[in-house]
Amino acid sequence: MGIVVLLLFQAAPNAAPLPAADELRRGKTSFDRGEYARAIEILRPLLYPEIRLESEGQIVQAHRMLGVAELFQGHNDAAAQEFRSLLQLRPDYRFDPLLDPPQVVDLFNGVLRAHEAEVETLEARQREEVLARQRDRSVAISWDRLFRQQPFPTWDSYRPYRRAFGQPSQQFPFHRSVVCRHH
Repeated sequence: MGIVVLLLFQAAPNAAPLPAADELRRGKTSFDRGEYARAIEILRPLLYPEIRLESEGQIVQAHRMLGVAELFQGHNDAAAQEFRSLLQLRPDYRFDPLLDPPQVVDLFNGVLRAHEAEVETLEARQREEVLARQRDRSVAISWDRLFRQQPFPTWDSYRPYRRAFGQPSQQFPFHRSVVCRHH
């Protein structure tokens, strides 16, 4: 009976995983304590094979911690990949040289220089999308104003002889009678 109870306690943690936010907190605690191998073990399943976190801020935080933890474990390629993922989410993200360890800042800046063209392309695409939305909105407003204020011209508006021959018009309803009475 003692063996059965022991097996149940060992199976219980694997049966129901914690919510992603709780796992992120556990990973942050391990990271803050300097337990980088444990932090990697907790954080990696939150991002791979699919992202289990709910907000972009949580995803950025997880990539940041995972990248730093990978670097301190000696996995420079994995750390560089995490920093690339971080830059794809936030192209303007930077580590603070006063607060972050120099080796983290150096590796991140190396990744940033290597992928500066890609980051510039992302920023340019974001600027172009904003400009395109503004252009589309202004064109739509211009067309709306044009069609609301000026209706399409009719055939009668191109006939300059309309009133000259005594044809009635809405502006001068008695125009025909004046022309007809003059003998």
